[in-house]
Amino acid sequence: MTAEIAILNKAAVALAADSAVTVGTSDQEEKTYDSADKLFELCRHNPIGVMIYNGLSFAETPLQTLVKRFRSKCASFDTVEDAAFEFLRYLNAFGASSPERVKDDSIKRLVLPVISQISRRFFREMQEKFFDDNADAKADWAAIGRDTLNTVIAIWERIYSRRKDSNFVGDGPFAISQRINRQLADLVSNQIKFGDDEQKARILAILKLALQKDLLSNGLTGIVIAGFGGGGAFPDADLI
Repeated sequence: MTAEIAILNKAAVALAADSAVTVGTSDQEEKTYDSADKLFELCRHNPIGVMIYNGLSFAETPLQTLVKRFRSKCASFDTVEDAAFEFLRYLNAFGASSPERVKDDSIKRLVLPVISQISRRFFREMQEKFFDDNADAKADWAAIGRDTLNTVIAIWERIYSRRKDSNFVGDGPFAISQRINRQLADLVSNQIKFGDDEQKARILAILKLALQKDLLSNGLTGIVIAGFGGGGAFPDADLI
């Protein structure tokens, strides 16, 4: 958990962040350290700062390192908004140039939780039906399983179909390339050991939506940028 504060008035902006970071060492154990840097100078030419919360790395690179590299190369900015979007464009270019393994691992971190949620919901509902006092031992459990999975899949289809498309930095909406499509199909094939081909195709479609819609994952990184641009008289802030 991160605590960050941004206070603005007409004359100044004050930023503060804690230094706690939680590291998971296994499925059952987590350790907390008070040694993380979350507040940095973003630009040498303008009094603009950046705070980071939740995930502290991007494309397997510490954001502290990326901020320093951006700061060493960036020019001055007229507004804080210009600085924020230029930093996002820098991160987008860095991510696009990352090794394919890093990109593949990033995809997995986004979609594997969705597969896990669908699987847990399916098995929980099947368990409840099987152990129900009124359950018929002679029932067609294969048919019940197909119906239950269809119902579970429909829940996630509704969740993502109702969400807006995410706004991405770069060239328009996030495109599902043939490489990503093959990767997602392989994940469905390897992770989903139940359901027929049509149901697996629906799950594959859900994973594609998970990459394109504005429903954030638990692994998100939050960025707060605040300060003075060169063309303004008052401070400003952007929450990304």
